[in-house]
Amino acid sequence: NFPLMASSGPLRIAIFNSAILADVVALLVMLAAFILSLVVWSDRMRNPVLILLAVLIIMPGDAYALSLIQVVRMIFGHAEGGWPMLVAAHTLWALPIATASLVLANRQVNPQVLEAALEYAKSPFEVLRRVLLPMNRNRMVGVALIGSTLSLNESVRTAYLSGGLVTIGNEVHGRLSAGMLPENRGLFAVEFLVFVVSIFTLVLLARIKALDPSSD
Repeated sequence: NFPLMASSGPLRIAIFNSAILADVVALLVMLAAFILSLVVWSDRMRNPVLILLAVLIIMPGDAYALSLIQVVRMIFGHAEGGWPMLVAAHTLWALPIATASLVLANRQVNPQVLEAALEYAKSPFEVLRRVLLPMNRNRMVGVALIGSTLSLNESVRTAYLSGGLVTIGNEVHGRLSAGMLPENRGLFAVEFLVFVVSIFTLVLLARIKALDPSSD
């Protein structure tokens, strides 16, 4: 029931907070994943980075959140929940999945292509701008969608680090405990719609890439 959902103050705040958080996380994940994916070209850095990403992806959510709190407390002397902690936690959580997708895609590129580009380009930055960025353009959009979708649905890390901030993930988790009440159906429909739109966009990007011979 969408009118019931729209009339709820906490739900409107949760949707607004989650939308901002998902957008910020999507941007950070897209940029950080692209930078980390470049280690596929470095034999010295590839394995340490992949091991670090593997540790991040298998760490339980509660241990993840508590570890982040301890690290922040060691650096700054105190740790408070809120926007900075949530952005950091959601970004670090989505980053391994996003980076792995770009690394696997870039490993399919012939290294001789990059070597030739480095030989004829004026600087490594020109190779980055003219070769690597265009090659990963569609993939980076998909990575941003992964980051935003994971952020919208995350609840465990958010419960520890929100500092009272209301998000969709925690609202859905709490309302699922109450059952499929009429006032909850609109929120569940929004969650499902976000999922469907994300999957459709990823499939569409894959089709566009397959039809575009100049994308690789």
